[in-house]
Formats: sequence, C-alpha cells, structure tokens
Amino acid sequence: MPPVPQVAQQISQEGDQQQNGPNLPSLHDSFPAPHSRNPAFPQQENEILQRITALRKEGLWSLKRLPKLHEAPRHKSHHDYLLEEMQWMATDFVQERRWKITTARRLILSVARHHEDVTLHKERCKKREEKQLRAVAAFTAREIEHFWSTIKQG
Repeated sequence: MPPVPQVAQQISQEGDQQQNGPNLPSLHDSFPAPHSRNPAFPQQENEILQRITALRKEGLWSLKRLPKLHEAPRHKSHHDYLLEEMQWMATDFVQERRWKITTARRLILSVARHHEDVTLHKERCKKREEKQLRAVAAFTAREIEHFWSTIKQG
C-alpha cells in the first residue's frame, strides 16, 4: 500500500478531474494551503483520508452526491407562490395546447366530412336528375311508340 500522502494526492486528483474535467485549474489551487494556518492539519487530513479509503474498500463511500436532506417546514414566501403559479401556468399551457390541437383536428375532420358530403350530395343530385331524364325519355318513347302503333292500326 502506498504511503498516505500519495493516496491523499491521488484522491484529490481524482476529485479534481471529476469536478473540473481534465487539465482545468481547480478553484482551491489559488488559495493558500490550509495546513499553513493549522499545524495539526496534515495529521487530521491523513486520518480522514485513511477513513475514506477504508470506507471505499467496504463499499460505503462513493463519489456520488449524497441525497438531499429534508428541510424543516417554513412559511411560504412570495417567491414560493410565484413558483407555484409558474408551475401551474406551465401545465395549463401544455393542457391548452393539447386541447387546441385536438379541437383543430376535430374541426379539420368535420370540414373534410362536410366537403365529402357536399360532393356526395352533388353526385346524388346528378344521378337523380339523370334518372329523371331517363324516365321522361322512356315515357316519351313509349308514348311515341303507342302513337305510331295506333296510326298503323287505323
């Protein structure tokens, strides 16, 4: 096992790479080292890092974020009411958009159905008119035939 300062350096480099990405300067590089203010800091840091490595080996320490803690209930402020109103408006806009789309679809279908009905009505009228003309022509033909048959007999 490598000495503790090397492990600490590896852990801090891993954390820096995960937080800042590769080759990006860390924010705490610009501040003076904390151990320059507190002489017991290196010993505390080593103890903490040893505990972290032990917990990692046991699978109890991960680099993921810890779950949020529940806050104590507090009184609603104007900002809270504003956020609720914004959330309500967002859902209302989504619902209204869906309603408009379905209404437009229904309207389009009814207009298309109307135009189909109009064309079908025109076709039926033409057929009915044609049928009437054929009936009149057939009646006229029978009458003419009857007329000529009475003349031949007479």
